[in-house]
Amino acid sequence: TKNDLPHGVTFDEAMKCMHVIEQDGTVHRGADAVFSVMDDHPVWKWVAKVGRLPGIRVVAHGIYRVVATHRYLLNRS
Repeated sequence: TKNDLPHGVTFDEAMKCMHVIEQDGTVHRGADAVFSVMDDHPVWKWVAKVGRLPGIRVVAHGIYRVVATHRYLLNRS
């Protein structure tokens, strides 16, 4: 619910993109949040490392924004 959002994340921000909050309080948003989750899985860790490379990171953030913006259209089950 709106009242359960931690670390100053607003409801509107939470609805726009994924947030991952580390135990130390570090907040990752968007594609960086996806990469943070991938870091915890050995099979996907390499994807996170590649995704954080400077040129690829920009593209990853762009793709993330498109998918996040259209997620309701993509989830038509």
